[in-house]
Amino acid sequence: LPLDSEVLASLLATDPAHEVRAAAAARCTDLDALGAALEAEAEPQVHGVICKSLGKVLAESPDSAAALALLAAQRCTDAIRADVALHTQDDERRRAAIAGIGDEDVLVDVALAAAHAPVPESPLVHATRHWRPSAALGMMGQDATHASGKE
Repeated sequence: LPLDSEVLASLLATDPAHEVRAAAAARCTDLDALGAALEAEAEPQVHGVICKSLGKVLAESPDSAAALALLAAQRCTDAIRADVALHTQDDERRRAAIAGIGDEDVLVDVALAAAHAPVPESPLVHATRHWRPSAALGMMGQDATHASGKE
């Protein structure tokens, strides 16, 4: 089946077997179908595959307006936004993905991964604008009071 097949989208949305829905999600490139499945899917394994596929599709989609709308949607997870930030070649989409990330640990992960990413304009620059030192200290097992020498 072609990756943008209506049959894949239908299997993703309606098949009773979670293995079939997961396989359909892994191959599907239909942004609308993946977005709808993200909201509707209750099976954790299938939901994880949907998130992984959606990150890739959002990063590469030629439909910038639809990609930006989904990145701004509440149902879009920080993990999806991180995938987009690290893999898109679209600067506006990268900025929107990073701006939407609410979890500081995810921002730190993006910044660390971006330091090694071969992209024209590193997401590191954008991620550090939203990053607070307390996140890095927490990852090192310290709090801001202890690190500054104040007790």
